[in-house]
Amino acid sequence: MNSLTNFKQRAWCGALQGALALALLTGAAEASAACIAGSEHFLSTPTTVLHEGFSYGSRVTATGARATVLRECDRFSGADLSISTSLAYVGEVGGVPTFETSNRAIGAQFSYRYIESAGLGTEVWSSWLNLDDGSDDFHAKAQFDRNVDRTGLPIEVEVTFVALRDIGGNESISVADLNPAFQLEDRTYGEDLPAAMTTGFSMRPRRYAFCAFTSAPPSSQRLATTAINMLTREGEVGPAVDFSFSWSCVAGDDHAGGADFQFLSSKALGTSNGLLAVDGDAKGVDMLVTMKDKSGKQMPVPLGTHWWASHHYGRGYPLPSIGSQEMQVRFRRNKDAITPGDATSTMTVRLSLF
Repeated sequence: MNSLTNFKQRAWCGALQGALALALLTGAAEASAACIAGSEHFLSTPTTVLHEGFSYGSRVTATGARATVLRECDRFSGADLSISTSLAYVGEVGGVPTFETSNRAIGAQFSYRYIESAGLGTEVWSSWLNLDDGSDDFHAKAQFDRNVDRTGLPIEVEVTFVALRDIGGNESISVADLNPAFQLEDRTYGEDLPAAMTTGFSMRPRRYAFCAFTSAPPSSQRLATTAINMLTREGEVGPAVDFSFSWSCVAGDDHAGGADFQFLSSKALGTSNGLLAVDGDAKGVDMLVTMKDKSGKQMPVPLGTHWWASHHYGRGYPLPSIGSQEMQVRFRRNKDAITPGDATSTMTVRLSLF
């Protein structure tokens, strides 16, 4: 009997020892599942928002990011989290809770989502949720990767800035950093999670590039009276008359600036000889239009659709944003019989951005 009793005691003792060992192992496994806080994160907006005005409730700009708020998590683990903002609540705009920024014309809206479930080959994210005027609690899962034991627990956040009033197209507005934009609280592991900052931005009216004549070509230019005995052979020319024009181009957000121009005429007798046919009772002459090139010499204007900047500076280079062009016009004898009289012709100078 004593032997049996001793056996039972030893057996119970062994069972107790086994249970104790199991409890210790279980405790060690739970402790190893703890996550630690992730690194700081921020959301970056465009530095400058160009605009032509916004109506109330319009989206001004937005930014978003995915942040690993907890790391070194067991791949099967999750965490109870809370998200909130300390920004003052202004109400709903477009049905979405909206908060104050440093500028009363601009409000901020926050939305977020997280992993609801994760497993081998699956990762299910929640729908996008709007942060309300208090704080939201949710349970998020860590990412699952069968090749590693420790993974991160991410959330995705978007910040949308909206107009809290009608904003005129000539207004400039500045919005300071949202620091913090929102806070996260870890209610499972007690980790101190870093707050998230959203960078500020400025708004200014959009500027459009344009070119204008500061001294326009003459609407009409009288040529020098030319005696027919000066034009006895084809190719001979009469005295020149000078004229010029100047321009100014302003760069904008749509174009870097730089000028170009064309010489257009329905009377053009070619694209590179600068010759214009004439109307009137004078016969045997054309008009020759020339321009000073970069070497200071007069050259025939390139008539037609050809742009002058490629001629003057080389393909791919614009004319200066501010400049002038010196030109000349004169009669030139052609092969027809010459008859004295009056002669007219037309040419248009088209100034444009390069």
